[in-house]
Amino acid sequence: VRSIRYYINALYNGVLSDKALFTAKVLWYHNDWGYETIHAIGMTKSLSDEIQVEGTTTLVLDRMNTLTAGLDGTFDMVVADLFGEHSGGGFAAYAQDEYKITDDLPQGYGSISSPSASQHRAARSTPRRRSRTPR
Repeated sequence: VRSIRYYINALYNGVLSDKALFTAKVLWYHNDWGYETIHAIGMTKSLSDEIQVEGTTTLVLDRMNTLTAGLDGTFDMVVADLFGEHSGGGFAAYAQDEYKITDDLPQGYGSISSPSASQHRAARSTPRRRSRTPR
C-alpha cells in the first residue's frame, strides 16, 4: 500500500478596532492512496481533496457581553477506481452571545444553521473485471 498525505493551511487574525477581531482560516488536504492488485496486475488508486474555509468575527459589545459569529464551508472531491468520482460540500453559519451574569459567572447562548449541500455524481462507474489465474 502506498499512501501520500499532505495539507496546507493559512490563518489570518486581524484587529478591526479595539472591540472587534476578524479571523479567516483556509485548509487544503490531499490524499493519494493506492495498492497493487492481486498477482500484481494493475493498480487500484484513490485521490481525494478537501477544501475548508472559515471566517469569524468577535465583537466585545461591553465589559459583560461578547458576540461571536461566522461562516464555515467545506468542499470534498474523490476520484477512485473502486468508488468512482464524487464531490460534496456543505456550509454552516453560527453565532454565540456570551453575557457575564457577574464578573465570575459567564452565560452563553448560541445558534448554528447548517443546510448541507451535497452533490454526488458517478461520472466513472465502470465495473472492474477480476481476472483469475489458475494455480
